[in-house]
Amino acid sequence: MNRSSDDFEAAVGTTLAELARVDRSTVAETHAFIAALPDRHPGRALLRWPDRWSAGLAAAVVGLVAVAVVASALGGLNNAPAASATPSPQPTASGEPNVVPSSPPIVFATASPVVPAFNETLPVVMTGANLWMQGWSPDGSSFAIAEQPPDTPPSTRGIPVVHLFKRDMTPEGTVDASQLAWTDATHFVALRYESSSDGTAGGHVYAGRIGSVQLTQLPGNFQRLVSGPSGAVALMQWWDGTPETPTHYVVLSGGAESDARDGYPVAWSRDGSLLAIIHPTGPPPPRGVGSQVTGWIEVVGSAGQSVVKASSANTWISSEMAFTPDGSRLAFQDDTHAADGRDEIGVLTVATGQVQMLGHFGPMTWLNSYQLLYVDTWSSIPSENVKVMVWSDTDGTFSSYSTGNVLTANGWGGMVVGMNGGDVNLGTTGPTNLTLVRQNGWGIVVGTVALGNEVFGEIPGDSWSPDGQMVVLVVGDGQSPFQDAVLAQ
Repeated sequence: MNRSSDDFEAAVGTTLAELARVDRSTVAETHAFIAALPDRHPGRALLRWPDRWSAGLAAAVVGLVAVAVVASALGGLNNAPAASATPSPQPTASGEPNVVPSSPPIVFATASPVVPAFNETLPVVMTGANLWMQGWSPDGSSFAIAEQPPDTPPSTRGIPVVHLFKRDMTPEGTVDASQLAWTDATHFVALRYESSSDGTAGGHVYAGRIGSVQLTQLPGNFQRLVSGPSGAVALMQWWDGTPETPTHYVVLSGGAESDARDGYPVAWSRDGSLLAIIHPTGPPPPRGVGSQVTGWIEVVGSAGQSVVKASSANTWISSEMAFTPDGSRLAFQDDTHAADGRDEIGVLTVATGQVQMLGHFGPMTWLNSYQLLYVDTWSSIPSENVKVMVWSDTDGTFSSYSTGNVLTANGWGGMVVGMNGGDVNLGTTGPTNLTLVRQNGWGIVVGTVALGNEVFGEIPGDSWSPDGQMVVLVVGDGQSPFQDAVLAQ
């Protein structure tokens, strides 16, 4: 063994032990690796560096190896395939593992090429049957899309599957559930409709996390989940759908459930400090059943305290509601004049309890904390006259923004608007051209994108990532149960 090799080996050992900070077994393995190099065998040689470079270059090389080892270790912690995760039962208050063998499993998927159902120009997240968005995690690192298997025949209609994705569209797993709500960056609750132990219909809620196959069932019989971008979640208890029966819900906070509270939860404010609820009052059955029930509106705090009551407002249980980004106002569908078919948009000012009726109605969203966008469906005949309108709460004025029936906004001045190329109700198909508008510190940026078909249904507010930079759109033709979920940035 020549001196150059000795110096190299010594430098390797010193650098690994002192700089890379690995254990003795790693140093021993490195020594063995060096001993097996080709220059240790007769008749075989590698190019050598001068003796004066040996120690320094060895230290540099091992330094790079150490960085690679550390990077690999960190990458393994952050990017290890979910399928390799080992389930770890979560302890109960008594310290015993809380395992629910009957819990629906998480089946982890692997990244695979997606064949779009339509000719899309935007990245296709997935193609599936009857897709709908299930929201983003509060930090925007993950999102979820639900899929309902086709109902042919209806008796074999399967349980919906919720697909979990990283922000870069990498699959993170699936959960058998009808609804999923994020509680933080890695944890969620999932609602699955299934018979209770006594044979009665109902829904069970399970708590889970990305990277674990274990789900823990929460006590109670639930009907729906209401979540917000902050991770706030309200669990609506099972209800028979009639105004004569009281409605109750609980709130999840810090992994614990609150006591039952009165009301039907509908929408959270962006920061999770406010929750809009409905108190059912009528009309009486048979018309007043399920989504046909109406009631008055109340805004409560996250602890359940009443903030403001709008007893004069009347809205459907199934109505859309939306807080402004700062939580100062709540827009809702008012049913006061439903008898003549002229529902309209109402705006409740949280601080004062004042309700203002706009005299217009259509799918709505807040462009920012003082401008409301909506599709004016009152001008839907002929269909090419449908307009996207803007109402300003600073001066109460209305203005036309563009022609279109597709609308969604992120609350920071960014929006997607356009006119569907087909009509889901009529079964017609055609490409859809959308305008993407983004407002930043230097002005407004406008771009366009062409979709293979129409945007399927209204775009829910939770389609946007919390930072407002990405939005998931579901595209379909109304004739096939299959759609594409695409990601616009």
